[in-house]
Amino acid sequence: MTFSVLKLMLAQDVNRSDKETIWYPIWINRALRRIQMSANFSGMKQRLAYTIPSGQSSVLLGAQFKELTPEVSPVTIVDPSLPAGSQEVPCEVSSREALTSYRASTNVAMTPPSVPGRVSVFIENTSAGWTLNVNFVTDTALNFKVSHFRFVDELINTDTNFLLKDYPELVESKLKAIAFAALNDPLTSSFEALAAGQLSEAVITDHRRQNRGRALRMGG
Repeated sequence: MTFSVLKLMLAQDVNRSDKETIWYPIWINRALRRIQMSANFSGMKQRLAYTIPSGQSSVLLGAQFKELTPEVSPVTIVDPSLPAGSQEVPCEVSSREALTSYRASTNVAMTPPSVPGRVSVFIENTSAGWTLNVNFVTDTALNFKVSHFRFVDELINTDTNFLLKDYPELVESKLKAIAFAALNDPLTSSFEALAAGQLSEAVITDHRRQNRGRALRMGG
């Protein structure tokens, strides 16, 4: 399934040519965003490199950043002084408030460590977007790896993504619910209920795919 196929579906089932140019694309991408707001799918998970430049204390994580993955150390710092293969050191993920409180209570100056070591970081939503931060101004560039969930890019023309490929019925139902809600159509509740059930099934399916064979690999 693609963006253009969804537009054809709307043209057939919603049949509002006056909404086609502006609102059909908005409804399609809104449906995809709401599905992703409701669950974290494996197709949203990425591990990307980010660098806080020298003289700075933060780096933007991009407009599509949603949240960190739920693992012990989703953020690591790259320490080039360590042997190859062991250069990623886990970071402690905290908050600006917690780090500021700790430094104040222990009277620790907010200066960069002499070596990366165990660095504390925090995520913050700013006017420019989500950022990865340290609580000091760096005197050298710091390189990180961040495991996180990202929203898929907005669709245009013939674009597709993992949601349309793996869960087309869910996307269709959510899209119709949004379209009919915008038109004050009573069919809204029916498609919302249908989408809710399909979302639950999709989450179970995605979880099963991620964990299939894990017990065997772990020796359990």
